[in-house]
Amino acid sequence: MINATEHAQAQIISGSATGAATGSTVTVTIGTNTFTTVLDSSGNWSVRRPGKRRLGAGERHGDH
Repeated sequence: MINATEHAQAQIISGSATGAATGSTVTVTIGTNTFTTVLDSSGNWSVRRPGKRRLGAGERHGDH
């Protein structure tokens, strides 16, 4: 869970995998957003989720 301030900032999401080759594709889906990256030589991966701008009064995101 992230707060409103964190929502406006880019977030790094990371993890690791075992049994997969270096360079294997990793796909991460968050809601309707899909991010793709590859495994490094240690089996680690990371993706950057761009920050969302804060909404003004009366505005709302289209997915709510």
